[in-house]
Amino acid sequence: MRKKLTLIFLSIAMFFCSFAVVGCSSEKLVKQTNESLEDLMETITDEVDKDEDSIFTKGKVHDDCIATDYRVSYGTSKINTYISNDNAKLVYDGETYSQTYLSTYSSLDYVYNSLLSISLNYISKYSDSFEFAIAGEDYTKEQKKSLTNLRKSIKKFDKEFESFEETWEEFLDFYENTESHDGTTEGELDQLRKYKIGYGKLVGQTVDVAQKLLEAREQIIYGVMNETRSANVIKEYAIIKTLDMYYEFFIGELDIKVAYQSTTNTVDQGTFYDIYDAVYNNFDDTIRQLVGIESDVTDMSKKEVKSIMASIDAIINDKNIFIAALKDFNIEEFGVEFNNDLTEYVKENTTARVDLEKMRQIAQDIMPNYIALIEGIMF
Repeated sequence: MRKKLTLIFLSIAMFFCSFAVVGCSSEKLVKQTNESLEDLMETITDEVDKDEDSIFTKGKVHDDCIATDYRVSYGTSKINTYISNDNAKLVYDGETYSQTYLSTYSSLDYVYNSLLSISLNYISKYSDSFEFAIAGEDYTKEQKKSLTNLRKSIKKFDKEFESFEETWEEFLDFYENTESHDGTTEGELDQLRKYKIGYGKLVGQTVDVAQKLLEAREQIIYGVMNETRSANVIKEYAIIKTLDMYYEFFIGELDIKVAYQSTTNTVDQGTFYDIYDAVYNNFDDTIRQLVGIESDVTDMSKKEVKSIMASIDAIINDKNIFIAALKDFNIEEFGVEFNNDLTEYVKENTTARVDLEKMRQIAQDIMPNYIALIEGIMF
């Protein structure tokens, strides 16, 4: 009997000990996450407007639609002139821009800086959120996982940023020591493509940190997004959740892998460019109609929020389908090895036409409705 009682007490003691350890583990995880976010922001802010050689400067990007402290700049370099000149050549007719982003300096502002600024603005805004984490409570497995994923993403960001600093300096040095030809010589364009690869990797990782931060906030602070009543909270969620689609399309599968604008001009290339235009228009509309615009709608009904979140979840699923189709299609293989000949490429990749149609449908039909849905709740 005494032996049985001893075992029972030992079991109880082990239970409470285990609970305490797990509780400490949660507290430690929150502390580590706070420190990681603080270090990330210190790394970034140390490079804001410290001198003419600062990587970041306060300003606006994407036709002045995004105000940020984290605009990648190039000091007094002629690169800024190339970017300004290319931006000036773009003709916006109220609905779309001309097809120029793949080969020009303007994409550094309209795509790269836009994605980076949106992400860093979000990270900066919520970088201290976990200081207000629930004290004395243990986190669930999913909550702990969200914090661990965030810390892992920040660790990868640190490595990419260190690498980017060297890439950025090399970019400036090349142009400062090269006779100016308006940035149009093959050597200058080769350097631009090389820079986009390095910069693109940083952009991709920054988008990932923003998304991991959003997921952790959803898990720990909001619990379930359906509990919010604020249009601004939903808008932020809707924007951040889809950033990886734009990153993968413009940078991950194009600029990093292939100089697609230099591939063979065919009817099938034109078909892909139609999708490209639609994706860019969605990105541009998101920035012009949603980013930076604050709503005074803070008291939506629970039924309204539930309906909107269901639509957002469906679009996020479509976004994931788009990314999967994009990667399966393999633009580099299509453009370089098969010279943009879809008939020949289908012999190699039997799902190519299906992938294109998925991308077309999501870019031309689904995403515009998604943007209109979010815009509709703002006012």
